[in-house]
Amino acid sequence: MNDLVLSDFQNKVMTIPEDVDLFLGGGRGGGKSFVMALLCLRHAEQYHDRARMLFIRRTYAGLRDFELTAREVFGMAYGTGYGFNASEHLFRLPNGSTLELGQLETHSDYQKYQGRSFTLLETDEAGQYATPELLDALRSNLRAPEGIPVRMVIAANPGGVGHHWLASRYVFAGGPWKPFLEEKSRRQWVYAPSTYDGNPFIDREQYRQQLESSCPE
Repeated sequence: MNDLVLSDFQNKVMTIPEDVDLFLGGGRGGGKSFVMALLCLRHAEQYHDRARMLFIRRTYAGLRDFELTAREVFGMAYGTGYGFNASEHLFRLPNGSTLELGQLETHSDYQKYQGRSFTLLETDEAGQYATPELLDALRSNLRAPEGIPVRMVIAANPGGVGHHWLASRYVFAGGPWKPFLEEKSRRQWVYAPSTYDGNPFIDREQYRQQLESSCPE
């Protein structure tokens, strides 16, 4: 893993202190999913069997791409030395840490997590949530033993039914890469934007063409 090459965006994300929450915004193709998996790996390596991580999407179908990304990252670190229970959507890493891939679409879904504790919470495609209530409710699950910083990481692309609340809460509050106090959580956050143009690991010209062709004329 020492020779792993990251984009400038991913490197900057990894340097933000762990006790600061993150909003990973900007456009599609910026490398957000990969750096979210790296954050999980680092958290697991630092806190071992005390690390309990949860990655959330609205639907189980939406988790498939991140499952593959996590497999790639964990495979680079552990080879075949990690386990994945497909029925439980649960990664078990050799150091005793766990990463659960979970679904959260309605308030009834939240009952699956009520009363449970996690040290790192990540949510992708948060723009699919029309309001922040469900994600705010998850904060009550952030509990950790002394010495482990808890953290929430939210990622979203522009558009979607939740665009307005995400932009007003995280994008316009402090400016890119500048820590700010978010009123609802009373936590320090950083808005970390990315675009496909800053991702050297994809064919950027080809991706630009696909984005342009997907737009209405």
